[in-house]
Amino acid sequence: YILFALAIYRISIADWDTAGVDMLEVSHRAERSGDVRRMGESLHGLARVRERAGKIGESADAFERLLLVATKHDNPRARIEALSGLATVQLTHYRDLREERLKELLAALAEFDKSDRMPALARMVGWGRAALAFRQLGRMEEALAAADEAYVRTVRSGMPEITEVDGFANAADVYLNRWQDHGPDAHVCERAVELCRSLRRYAGKYRNGRPLSMRRNAYLLWLQGKPEKAYRLWQECAALAEAMGMPHELAMSLYELGRHLPEAHPARAGHLKRALGLTRQMGARIDEASIKAVMGLTASSGGLVSKRAQG
Repeated sequence: YILFALAIYRISIADWDTAGVDMLEVSHRAERSGDVRRMGESLHGLARVRERAGKIGESADAFERLLLVATKHDNPRARIEALSGLATVQLTHYRDLREERLKELLAALAEFDKSDRMPALARMVGWGRAALAFRQLGRMEEALAAADEAYVRTVRSGMPEITEVDGFANAADVYLNRWQDHGPDAHVCERAVELCRSLRRYAGKYRNGRPLSMRRNAYLLWLQGKPEKAYRLWQECAALAEAMGMPHELAMSLYELGRHLPEAHPARAGHLKRALGLTRQMGARIDEASIKAVMGLTASSGGLVSKRAQG
């Protein structure tokens, strides 16, 4: 328990390498002692740590192992956490598996939404990742519906904890993109603002949440008609993500900055080119396709680019 708590602390301060080593050791100890719950928690933690550090392949391996544990020991929470990760893996060889994993995730969420076996916030994370999966597939109406399912489970919390922040961030992404693509809508705007506020609270408590919060809140500022403040915050986000060893957040903050700058701006191409290089290096193929679409290199297929930002 002490080592697991220490690993959680290391995640909160963005010490990804040490946190990963600790989570892996906890999983080995839990396996030897037969502690199924702790084994699931540590594998989920390991997968998220590798994901934050831009090691998508290692993250996918941890999610696969977590799914095996969940299936063997009938652990519904671990199953939803594993499927949430596998439904959104961006590696090329997962392309044909994502829809299958998403169907399994939705079935698991529907099953456990009918029971009290899963905490509401754990289900919220699953629905948030489902929203991300639908966005990756270009199914935006279903992404919005999944974000709504995630949102209603955040109301009582107000601020996520370390294991729940992805659900908040993924739902916020859907509302922010919806706002940009379809214009302001009371339902969408209210929820985008509330989730961004929750992410700011999280970032005030946990250092690892600052880039996640800054990227979404910069987008919110841009949508609220404050582009200069948005550009500054995206720049600060990129610098902080780089300092904290979070290459995916770095790439996506550069992407957001690049795609929202005027086409004639001298820094636009450089930001997008660097973001493209980072996504290629990580194997984040869906994000890579979105960046290419903004750069005019290829059409986006199932990418995350906002429709209005393409033009």
